[in-house]
Amino acid sequence: MSDDIKKDINETVDTVKDEAVKVVEEVKSAFTGEAPNPNVGGGNAGYRAPQNSGSNGKAIASLVLGIIACVVGIWWWYVSLACAIVGIILGAMARKENQSGLATAGFVVSIIGLAITLIMFICLVIIGIGIGLSGY
Repeated sequence: MSDDIKKDINETVDTVKDEAVKVVEEVKSAFTGEAPNPNVGGGNAGYRAPQNSGSNGKAIASLVLGIIACVVGIWWWYVSLACAIVGIILGAMARKENQSGLATAGFVVSIIGLAITLIMFICLVIIGIGIGLSGY
């Protein structure tokens, strides 16, 4: 082989090695949450993996449970009651950790679900008492 071809091959191999090191650094930083080392493989200085506060999952769970409590509260008050209480607790925890609109929405929707559940329960008790007093 000529010297030019050997030189091109060596440059290509070096470039591939550098790119592989960059990829490994970025993958490692994605799992650890630390920025890649800019001295290794010419990584991206200033790159920072996104940080997750952890309360977003609680806020979403609170919102979902609140919606379930609102919808199911009309038919199954006992399921709705459990969903609403857990939704209120998760919403309050999420609001403490991170004051986000999603956490507030989950908290409020869970309270509305609890209100619907209590109203339906009271109606069922009144209907039950009415049926019992009427002699049926």
